[in-house]
Amino acid sequence: MRSMALKADYWIDFCKDVFSKDIALPATDATNAHYGGLDIVGEHIYFLTADEDPWKYAGKRVAGDKDEKNGVWHIKCNGCAHCVDLHSEGGDDNLRQA
Repeated sequence: MRSMALKADYWIDFCKDVFSKDIALPATDATNAHYGGLDIVGEHIYFLTADEDPWKYAGKRVAGDKDEKNGVWHIKCNGCAHCVDLHSEGGDDNLRQA
């Protein structure tokens, strides 16, 4: 649940206020072209997606057809969330499965 007023312009202005008026604007297309977008090629790259993590949309959530061939791996942790491992010393079976 997020206010409809929190659009891209809001965050750009926020970053300018916090960091600098001279901050570069996001260059999503250039970044995707440089790093491969969803078709990432590399070695030993692992993406862990916790299905209860609100940050999951900032990462790669599903494996692509060529990922394993390209050295990219996707691990999904059911029942996991951002910082869930900091809640108790008892551990969590869901974290162990990842």
